[in-house]
Amino acid sequence: MKLPARTLLSVLIPLAFAPAHAATLSDNGTAGTAGTSGTLAFPNGTAGGNGGNASVVLGPNADTSNTGTAYGGSGGSGGWGYSGGGSAGAGGNGGNASATVSTAPASGSASATATGNGGNGGNGGKAYGAGSGANAGSGGNGSASATATASGSNGATANATANGGTGGYTYGTGQTAGNGGSASVGASSATSDSGTAYAYATQNGGNGGYGYDGANGGNGASSALANAVSGSTSGTLRLQQS
Repeated sequence: MKLPARTLLSVLIPLAFAPAHAATLSDNGTAGTAGTSGTLAFPNGTAGGNGGNASVVLGPNADTSNTGTAYGGSGGSGGWGYSGGGSAGAGGNGGNASATVSTAPASGSASATATGNGGNGGNGGKAYGAGSGANAGSGGNGSASATATASGSNGATANATANGGTGGYTYGTGQTAGNGGSASVGASSATSDSGTAYAYATQNGGNGGYGYDGANGGNGASSALANAVSGSTSGTLRLQQS
């Protein structure tokens, strides 16, 4: 005797998982307008415009990894004087840049990276004949802060880097190249219950610009860090600043 055939039905039940997210955000300041060089009718060069500022704020949120970078705009270079005799235009200043990044996911590791790069200063133009020279623009200031918070045995890493912009160069006795922009790390903090906690801070003042044909060079920006990094965990803690 034959038994009736049985039909087996497969039922797929979708399982919902909370995905781990990573966010990246950047902001670029606008470049300063370049000055125009002199002509026979209008022998004097014009000044370059200042670079625009940039700012990034990312978090706090539940993303496992957040990265934010801000770039200040470069200053515009000054126009050159007319070759038959004309004054030079000054260089514009670089824009400032600020980046603040934080994250605190409910689960998984936590990583926050913030970088602020000041814009470079614009170069001074070159004068000819009886024309006067012009100064160059200074580099923009850079600042950054990063905070990462993880729970349980998950690791946390915070990395904040601030770079000042480089001053522009210029020409001629009595003129001065641009100063370097300042750099400032507000804080870099990593916290975990029992996982690794790493906090890094890097701060670089901008270089001064070169002076040619008797011009003075610009001053480089000084940089000092004191207790910019912090962290907490019952596991491995690493704090590093430079």
